[in-house]
Amino acid sequence: MNSYPVPGTENETNILVEKIQSHPEIIGVFLYHGKKGTITNHMPKILTRADLEVLGSYLSKSYLTGLSHYPDIHRVMIAISDKNITLQRLASDLFLFVVSKSIDLPPAIEALLISVSHKDNGNEFF
Repeated sequence: MNSYPVPGTENETNILVEKIQSHPEIIGVFLYHGKKGTITNHMPKILTRADLEVLGSYLSKSYLTGLSHYPDIHRVMIAISDKNITLQRLASDLFLFVVSKSIDLPPAIEALLISVSHKDNGNEFF
């Protein structure tokens, strides 16, 4: 057993989620895995795990459907009332959901998501 974190593991993903969640414009963040379900949940308590499972399942399938027709899609934004959900694929079955108060994500978060999408080292988060 190693006592140190290995790059590209859950540690890296948790750091990403914590950085995103720290901005005041962000309502919540969660990670959804196509096979494992909700992995990380930093959403308001009103949303149950079952709610996130349904949201993650439907929106990730919609993303993948769009990707099959338009292979250069990197991110999807859904506006619901005065909330905005940004969905980005991190790995083959792993999706990051960011719920914010504004359509435009803060520049620091935008930079984080761009850096994640440009990772081309072959490592997946899980």
